[in-house]
Amino acid sequence: MKHLLVLSAIATILVSCSNSTVTPESTSFTVPATGSSYTFLMYNTDSLDVKIPGSDVSTLDTVLASGITFLGKSGVWIITSESIESNSTQYTDTTSFCVDKNNDVLMHGQGSLSGDLWVRLPVTSGSVFKDSISSQDEIDGIQVEKRFVVTSSRIGQEQLTIGTTTIQTVKLSVNATVKSIMLGQVIGEMAIPSTVWYAPSLGNFVRIEHPPTKLVGPDLDFDFDGSYKLLQSYNLK
Repeated sequence: MKHLLVLSAIATILVSCSNSTVTPESTSFTVPATGSSYTFLMYNTDSLDVKIPGSDVSTLDTVLASGITFLGKSGVWIITSESIESNSTQYTDTTSFCVDKNNDVLMHGQGSLSGDLWVRLPVTSGSVFKDSISSQDEIDGIQVEKRFVVTSSRIGQEQLTIGTTTIQTVKLSVNATVKSIMLGQVIGEMAIPSTVWYAPSLGNFVRIEHPPTKLVGPDLDFDFDGSYKLLQSYNLK
């Protein structure tokens, strides 16, 4: 989940629109109580999207707060994801969720680029959403614009088996792009495609897939590993 949450945007919302509306389906949500937890297995993949040996890491997602007001939204629950390595726990990501008036999920990823952007996941409406945010930085006295755009769409419903329990999920495509622009020229650009499976009955993702990606630009060509996150068990309070 790392790429999607770390590259979560910047400071001023530019666009917030939807299109391609389809007939909504009824969705029943569980808002997890504080103390609920989810254990995941994460691993990385190479440039061919093949699992890298020895990259397995266990992570623990914990609901830190539930039913609160945060960044102008009410009924928010906040989940912190920790990596568990060598008997020590390290904080990695914090993600906030709530349900909007259309019965879709709003998601906010905490990070240096996150700003106040809430990304819409069309869990119920089936609409295609495009959300974006932008900010200005300065490098050696030159203004650099950073643009972040997330396009999310619903693929369909899918049942996944976690342990001995079959869970109904909504499969979504969530594709992000990040651009840095200096003096009218793109100096860095990255496309971050991902597929996620959200379980309304658990109030969290149960599976997240990021294929390998590249950061490109003049004199730039960096490869980033892909990552996969799969739910192993959970405990709802």
